[in-house]
Amino acid sequence: MKIKVRLGLHEVSEDACANDGIIVLQPSKEDVEALVNELNSLDGITARYLDLN
Repeated sequence: MKIKVRLGLHEVSEDACANDGIIVLQPSKEDVEALVNELNSLDGITARYLDLN
C-alpha cells in the first residue's frame, strides 16, 4: 500500500496516551477497505472507513 498522506490524532497527557484516536489516510479505496478489514479482525480494535471525496 502506498500512502500519500497520513495524519494521526489522539489525546495525550504528561503521564498517559489515549487508547483511541483517528488516523486519516490517502491510499486507494481498495487498500483502505483491506486495511479496515484487517484492523477489525484484531481484538479491541474498531476501524471505520469514511470517504471524504
